[in-house]
Amino acid sequence: VMNTVAMAFIVNIDEILFEAILPAHHRNEVENIDFLLDKGEVDSQQDILQRKQAFRSSFWYMFFACVFLVCYAEYLQDVLPPDITMLGDRCKEFIDEYQQPFCNGWTWYLRGNPSARECFPFPAASEFEGVPVRSVDG
Repeated sequence: VMNTVAMAFIVNIDEILFEAILPAHHRNEVENIDFLLDKGEVDSQQDILQRKQAFRSSFWYMFFACVFLVCYAEYLQDVLPPDITMLGDRCKEFIDEYQQPFCNGWTWYLRGNPSARECFPFPAASEFEGVPVRSVDG
């Protein structure tokens, strides 16, 4: 169910943004788009002013949306601490246990490097005792 909701969000995000951000004037233009343009067609002064006003409105909408997000993230939210490094003390045990690399040192030099043998242990012959071996011929 969650994957379905996520997929619906991904599929519809462009339409949601189109409806939310683009002014109605521009949405109508996109709806009535005609890819064959007449060269003699000139926009009137009223259309140009209307277009400028629509762009100005969209700019201020986006500007205030960004300002709101920054103010919310910095001053209003109470989930994360103001300084993310403050989480280091509380998460130290988890980081020490789960975030350490599996292999230490130069693991590509397999013959002489002991850390490579710990990282990529070679099986002992005793591990294969009793295991049925199938020949290539059949």
